Amino acid sequence: MSEEEDLRRATEAKHILEHPLVLEAFELMEEHLLVQFRASKPSQADVREECHRTLALLDMFKQQLTCVLNTGRIVEGTQQMRVDKEKGNGRESAHQPH
Repeated sequence: MSEEEDLRRATEAKHILEHPLVLEAFELMEEHLLVQFRASKPSQADVREECHRTLALLDMFKQQLTCVLNTGRIVEGTQQMRVDKEKGNGRESAHQPH
């Protein structure tokens, strides 16, 4: 994948992770699942297991988007290092005697 594509995907991931409706949906789903988990009877292990699986999937979804976002941050840092290095090389050659 190109650096430009990594940056585009990172921007999209950031928008998703920070979008108010997405944040609200995750909060409500997690709250609902925890209420279900806590309200389950001792004999309802299947309910608790399903809540646990669903919470794990929500976490995996967030982690995937966070991974895409972090990849973009790494690309940004790498690009900035290249720019800084090029600027530094330009200064060195301008100050060296001919």
